[in-house]
Amino acid sequence: MKKEQITIRQATTEDAPAIAEVRSDAIRNVKHEGYDQSALDEWAGPVEDRVQKLLSNSADVRIVAEADDKIVGYGELVTTENLLGACYVLSSADGQGVGKTIVAELERIALEKGLDHLHMESSANAEPFYIRCGYQVLERGKHTMRSGAVMDCVMMRKDLSE
Repeated sequence: MKKEQITIRQATTEDAPAIAEVRSDAIRNVKHEGYDQSALDEWAGPVEDRVQKLLSNSADVRIVAEADDKIVGYGELVTTENLLGACYVLSSADGQGVGKTIVAELERIALEKGLDHLHMESSANAEPFYIRCGYQVLERGKHTMRSGAVMDCVMMRKDLSE
């Protein structure tokens, strides 16, 4: 898949099941060294629960990446918090520019809305990807799931004015 074959568009409510599948696939099928399987299972969650969460979270910008008329990635932005809330890519499209295309579009939208920076809480395994996108590590921490399972995370930030 070439970058020019990836199209980005606003997500719709009809996309929610496909988005939930992308999210679940990215969590379950991308290498996550150092994470306990029960934490990964909880993070991925049942697809039905994810659909409801996607439709009710605080993100005000939701986009999907498509290739060959199939949703291969998803991203979201919470502009009121300068938060890059999500970027997930199907494992079969990993390493093909989908994630970078999503992040670039979210950054473009953030700039258009007057934001001067974005921050996020990234999984430890996604840290190298976000560094390649120009994000800097602020601190390392732990994310506690509802069950009490703990996952390593990395707080990151990018100044968009650079």
